[in-house]
Amino acid sequence: MLWSKEFELGIEMIDKQHKKLFDIIDKSKKVEQDIRDNIDSYDEIMLILEEMEHYTRIHFAYEEGILERTGYDSLEDQKYEHESFLFHVHEIIGKDFDYSQLETIQNINDYLYEWLKDHIMIKDAAYVPHVLAQEGK
Repeated sequence: MLWSKEFELGIEMIDKQHKKLFDIIDKSKKVEQDIRDNIDSYDEIMLILEEMEHYTRIHFAYEEGILERTGYDSLEDQKYEHESFLFHVHEIIGKDFDYSQLETIQNINDYLYEWLKDHIMIKDAAYVPHVLAQEGK
């Protein structure tokens, strides 16, 4: 499992949603192993991408709602980061990767993990003091 306590922000619902995103990456790692075992996994890759796209939309909307409600100054920066992530996922979905599944899943796993880790520990961590202060916690 890729999730660890170091990713916890102290905002319960956001932490739960982040954990779910790491669970999707864990699934993707299992698909990578299937491909290494010579199992055609095109459909599974597409399902991973679609699940990641769907769930990040839910998470991003929730997170942006909290930031808007609490008047976070860098909300637009956060939205831009979220839009860039979704754009990248859509680029992958639009590619023909049937004959490059291993390379594709490796790139997906690297991108998802690095982006999520950096985003949580830098961008999201930056709003925590503001949100907690505004919500009286």
